[in-house]
Amino acid sequence: MPNFVDVLIEECKKKVERHTGEICTTDAAWRELDRVFKKSEILRQNKCKILKGYEKSRKYRISRNSAIALGIALEFQIFEMNSFLSKAGYALSDYHEEDILIINIMSTEKYTVSDVNEALQESGYAALTYRMSNEDLPKV
Repeated sequence: MPNFVDVLIEECKKKVERHTGEICTTDAAWRELDRVFKKSEILRQNKCKILKGYEKSRKYRISRNSAIALGIALEFQIFEMNSFLSKAGYALSDYHEEDILIINIMSTEKYTVSDVNEALQESGYAALTYRMSNEDLPKV
């Protein structure tokens, strides 16, 4: 069974191939993965934790919110998102208000992780990811 980073790389390959119409190299898939991590607004240290976690142990498990943010960054439709999340051991449910909110946002034509985070926070839920602002950067 492939680990979640393998799944991410495979999804990035598919995305590049859909956009270019050509077979994607592993290097191009890793470059796309970098873009996906940026779009997901996962902080650099968390990206490293995810990648190193899978490198160290095949039993490492990505957080649900990070998996959802990566699925959004990969621009999945709802059915693709649930298939993707299932590979990390998660799913979006029609019974949880937070998930219903995410599903409703995903039903719109264009959305970003920032859109989802904003809607979640406005409804009293935690954001999927936290973007570091200039005020959050360490003072030198």
